[in-house]
Amino acid sequence: MRTNEIIEIAPLYLRKKYSAIRSRVKQSLEPSEKIKKDLKHIKREILREKRSEIKSLMDEATLLLFIFEIYRFFMRGTEEAKDTVDTFRKLNIMGFSIGNQRFEDRNENVMRGEVLARNILSIIDKETEITIKKATYFHEILEPYKEKAQKIWRIN
Repeated sequence: MRTNEIIEIAPLYLRKKYSAIRSRVKQSLEPSEKIKKDLKHIKREILREKRSEIKSLMDEATLLLFIFEIYRFFMRGTEEAKDTVDTFRKLNIMGFSIGNQRFEDRNENVMRGEVLARNILSIIDKETEITIKKATYFHEILEPYKEKAQKIWRIN
């Protein structure tokens, strides 16, 4: 299944998140005004090749950043659940419930986000996993893609 097919069937929240990331990536990989002027003078087939390379780069960066954002979302959820359980324990309250879900100690409900985050990382290659785990901020992942885009847009 292709990425766009998966996004189309994803919940609205995730579709909006993906779309927002895609817009930000696209904006970041666009050529500068100076380069745009220079691009007007190159052959159409060369421009088409450059746009195709940029599209591939944009697809890759968008997917990587989407995984990064979901990974962080799940990990934050677990950290917040653990902090909440620990705070309640300090008040001699041994957990809490949301609906029929019980949160206490480090049970399955408390750790669910971390489990989901690990599952996401288990389906990607090791290099991508390292990139995601190492990064703290969105721009740390996006910056190498911006550099690659600048090289693609250059006119030799």
